[in-house]
Amino acid sequence: MAIVQLEDWEGIVEVLMFPDTYAKVNRLLEADAAIIVKGKLDNDEASMKILATDVHPMERAREILSRTVTVQIDAATAPPDLAEQMQPIIDRKRGSAEIVFVLNFPDRFTAFVRPNPYVKVLPDKELIESIERICGANTVTLQ
Repeated sequence: MAIVQLEDWEGIVEVLMFPDTYAKVNRLLEADAAIIVKGKLDNDEASMKILATDVHPMERAREILSRTVTVQIDAATAPPDLAEQMQPIIDRKRGSAEIVFVLNFPDRFTAFVRPNPYVKVLPDKELIESIERICGANTVTLQ
């Protein structure tokens, strides 16, 4: 178990980590380490603290905080088997972010395709690199 002080530009808050959480994140807890803490705010009359459920390094902020992955696809240059190439990537990288495909038909129209709402992905570096190998550089954005 650990009690940690988390400081930002607004002030300091106490973070309480129960043994199971502390065991999985203790390697990230260093002085002056930039981290993201997920948890529940416990705000009573005497004090305020966060009951941490997870801690992540700041380098994973985009992955942790992104809610939508947008893939730009140029219909004129996309491979004919695009769906077959994308399916294993999406299956392998299941997560909590929505994925949206923007199909650009040059000089004609743009179509926004949202798969079944249960199809969600983990917006990490591996997903982005895998998709961009198929669709081209800078075709994936995270929001």
